[in-house]
Amino acid sequence: MPSFFTHDRKYKHEDISKAVQKECCLRKNISDKIAEIYLALYSQENIEFWDSSQRCGLKSFMEHKWDIEWFGDAQWDNGQGYVDCAFHATITIAPIKGRINEPELEKMLSKNAFLSEEIISQYFKDSLLEYLDKNFENYCTYDDYYPPVGEDSEAEDYTEDWCKDHGFELIAFEGKGSTDDYEPRHRKWH
Repeated sequence: MPSFFTHDRKYKHEDISKAVQKECCLRKNISDKIAEIYLALYSQENIEFWDSSQRCGLKSFMEHKWDIEWFGDAQWDNGQGYVDCAFHATITIAPIKGRINEPELEKMLSKNAFLSEEIISQYFKDSLLEYLDKNFENYCTYDDYYPPVGEDSEAEDYTEDWCKDHGFELIAFEGKGSTDDYEPRHRKWH
């Protein structure tokens, strides 16, 4: 497509078709079809549609609550033995309008203003799960001398902290932790 068409959209079908024939050495029936596509693509109606569709995925994302399931696991190991810790939680969160301030999301939206609701929700889900995994791992491996108790994990508090930092409201948190028995690494048989 000749570049001058992208700057001035006042051309008529016939003018565009002739220019395409001349610049691209195409037959008239082909250049007519290209002219139709150009006129449809750069029509005022199409431009208004795409302008109004920008950030529609974010707008839709902001209107929903999100259910997230988290399975945390970690292992405390003192060199002589280990304890497996686990935590399972069902979390419901909702974005607070006007409170989401996420530089990485803004970068993503500046590259593609048409990101879907699914991509945005997956971004925040991954962020929350990574945050919970890291904190659960830290909780379980914090003390070298005393094994952790999975039931005492502060996963709900960590979820609330993440929500505050990312502009969400914690609607519901149901979770339960568990800890296996201490397993020594070496056993002496008598």
